[in-house]
Amino acid sequence: MKRCVVIFSGGKESVFSLLEAKSQGHEIVDLLFLEKPGFSVHKVNLPAVKAVAKMLGYELKTISVGEEIEKDEGLIRYLKQQKRKGLNTLVTGNVKLEEHREIYGSLCERAGLELVEPLKGLDTLELL
Repeated sequence: MKRCVVIFSGGKESVFSLLEAKSQGHEIVDLLFLEKPGFSVHKVNLPAVKAVAKMLGYELKTISVGEEIEKDEGLIRYLKQQKRKGLNTLVTGNVKLEEHREIYGSLCERAGLELVEPLKGLDTLELL
């Protein structure tokens, strides 16, 4: 069984990715909200994101990160700590953005994890 952390914004893609990863047999260890610099609609609605996580049965962990997520030492340190506890996978809600695949793929390389994108390449109309 793959033990994973889900990058979670509370939006439809991250919720659906979480549910899809669970249906594929992944054990969800943590939901992780990345608090990036600058404005984000998800950051403004953080209490709602926490409520969505709680409705799904999880506590939301928040980590402040820099502009370059894939190079953020605090995030990499957290993921490596989780890896020592048996984590082996990072799940994201990426559907079509190759830039996200590159960013999170690079992050996974640095942390020694596998990247899983359960929605990658799916038809967006079908997802809706």
